[in-house]
Amino acid sequence: MTFKKWGFIYTLLLLFMFAVSSIDLYWSIKLSESLIEIEKNPFGILLMRADNDGVALFMALKFFCTCMVAAFLVSLYYYRKKIAWCVIISLSIFQLLLLSYMYSGSEIGLLDFSHSKYQYEILIPEDFYYDDQYINQLRD
Repeated sequence: MTFKKWGFIYTLLLLFMFAVSSIDLYWSIKLSESLIEIEKNPFGILLMRADNDGVALFMALKFFCTCMVAAFLVSLYYYRKKIAWCVIISLSIFQLLLLSYMYSGSEIGLLDFSHSKYQYEILIPEDFYYDDQYINQLRD
């Protein structure tokens, strides 16, 4: 392949990273009411707690970090192509796993599109039970 084709493939992988990040941001905002209960990232939970159980700070930091990673990857491509390819391929594999995790429809995944009339529903393990009164006590 020529140099331009490799650059195009690298750009497509960067766009894939942004696409998965956008999907993740969309669902985080869409499910913001219950995100604090289902979020797996301890740092994300910490940010939501610091924002009075809101998602704004967490989403802003997620977006900022995605932009920083993209800028780093573009710079790395111009200065150290071999390392840049290793990083972008590893990141793309991770993003693909994240995407499959979000849409797996199993107890591990968060979203199940198979049988919901609203096209999504949150899957909560059977042993995880809460009621509104308990949630309100936690927020006070």
